[in-house]
Amino acid sequence: MVNIARGLAHGLDASAYAIGISYERYERETVAFLRTGRDRGAHTLAITTRDKSPVSEVAHEVLLLSSGAGLGRTWTGNAYAFNGSSE
Repeated sequence: MVNIARGLAHGLDASAYAIGISYERYERETVAFLRTGRDRGAHTLAITTRDKSPVSEVAHEVLLLSSGAGLGRTWTGNAYAFNGSSE
């Protein structure tokens, strides 16, 4: 999976904005994606519920969400939180 994440980020450049949403069981892939994107010049944003998360260390910006019931356990929880905070 890490190779897939790096492959996705390989085409990014300084005109791109890479967003990684951190899930505990997929965190390694998200870190690889953001690190590769950052190294290629893309601006990076990590969305996580943990301020000491590894994705926080590789992203230019971090959106720290409250870890309410179930947040971070499903795609729906994180997608909802992201959409809700962007309005």
